[in-house]
Amino acid sequence: MNEIKTVCSRDCYDTCFMKVLIGGSHIRIEGDKENPVTRGFLCPRGVADIKRLYSSERILYPHKRVGNSGFKKISWESS
Repeated sequence: MNEIKTVCSRDCYDTCFMKVLIGGSHIRIEGDKENPVTRGFLCPRGVADIKRLYSSERILYPHKRVGNSGFKKISWESS
């Protein structure tokens, strides 16, 4: 299992250290105990990042606002 050390991408004041553990197609996120403030704790939002990564509602492409009716998918070149 590979381990990647990173920080939470949420914009809160703790900047929690995270360990992303990758084994084949299995990915797990856990708090890194080396953070002197959080000591391995991750809030529910940080733990749920894995669900956000694989969500069917995740935005994968750039979009452009179209009036008041919503958004239209555009190409990366035109963004």
